[in-house]
Amino acid sequence: MRWHALRFEPQAVAGPGELARLATWAIRFTPVVSVEAHAGLLLETGPSLRYFGGADALERLIRQELLAQGLRASLAMAPTPGAASLLARWRDGARCLAPSGLPARLGPLPVALLESAAPCLDALESAGLRRIASLLALPRHGLARRFGQPLLDELDRALGLRPDPRPRHVPPPAFDERLELPARVDATPALEWAAFRLVEHLCRWLQASQKATRAFELAIEHDGERPDTVLAPGLAEPAWHVDRLRPVLRERLAVLRLPAPASALRLRCRELDPAAPASGSLFPDPAGVAEALAPLVERLQARLGHEGVRRLQQVDDHRPEAAWRACEADLALLKRRPSRASPATPRLAALPRPLWLLDSPLALGERNGLPFREGPLSLLAGPERIESGWWDDRSVQRDYFVAEDSLHRLLWIYRERLGDDAAGGWFLHGRFG
Repeated sequence: MRWHALRFEPQAVAGPGELARLATWAIRFTPVVSVEAHAGLLLETGPSLRYFGGADALERLIRQELLAQGLRASLAMAPTPGAASLLARWRDGARCLAPSGLPARLGPLPVALLESAAPCLDALESAGLRRIASLLALPRHGLARRFGQPLLDELDRALGLRPDPRPRHVPPPAFDERLELPARVDATPALEWAAFRLVEHLCRWLQASQKATRAFELAIEHDGERPDTVLAPGLAEPAWHVDRLRPVLRERLAVLRLPAPASALRLRCRELDPAAPASGSLFPDPAGVAEALAPLVERLQARLGHEGVRRLQQVDDHRPEAAWRACEADLALLKRRPSRASPATPRLAALPRPLWLLDSPLALGERNGLPFREGPLSLLAGPERIESGWWDDRSVQRDYFVAEDSLHRLLWIYRERLGDDAAGGWFLHGRFG
């Protein structure tokens, strides 16, 4: 077993809430994290060392991420949690790799580092027992009789002679964090730093809980009885990375005007889903395309609103103007793989259709029985007859053609078939790219 102990300065960790937040952050290195009473964390990193490239690489990463949070810690490693904790409180960077080396490694440490030595520290000092090596040299029964069994038990746990179970830290079931601002803020750009800090805490909680969120809520508190200003950015798909959540919040803050100075921020998370990291594949698939589109869709929705970003969905209708509709941009539908149950029935004698349709068909002139628009149009392909809509008031009877104008642009035109209520004639309905 390998245990890493992190010892923080008490003034740097403001209360148990901050230490619990750091424990949630540490779960990204190992699922076994324990909180110590004296501003410390214990991490069982043995199974994680190979993944992070060894103890040196893991410790560098821990120090870098702590420094990014404005924190420093004394870091030590040992085969037992008690020994790692003692070494971290003694000297930064201390290590002991083998259980057999624990007595020699712990020997130079002051006796005052032992928690159970506090009630009898004066007696130990007067007896000249200032180092752990002095305690280990005494007979066990005499040591327990003179200074108490808890002192001997703590030494045995540190040396690996007795079991030393540690309570595992469990992330809170929900995220709700408040941050008091150091001064009143009148403009939203000044809120970004504090808001992004809360978002980073949220992402660490999501990763530790193995969850993803579709929406989160930032409440901007004001002085007095004025109600909070609430921002509720939505995501196109569940996410748990700061690179996905921070740009969306930045877009919402950019267009926000504060009705009054802000005094505090409160971030809450809702609409949680299980986190499902994408698995690698050799060939691209629709899921990968949708994942690449997700950040763009989210930023557009944050800037233009959800109603301003729509996607087109096919409708079972032969009439071109009725064969689609605009609906919500749900990327979950784009990730669905096409069904392979039965091959689609091929369309016989079907013309290619353009992606650009006119809002309403444009009437064309006619000369010598042929359509005319800034010159005569040449019919390249067709006709494709569409007769549909007899069940409603939009019945159509058309013959579609692919035509080319004098500038060699391809057009999609049709001729209205003469009927009881049709005037006939040629119409332009779309353009090819």
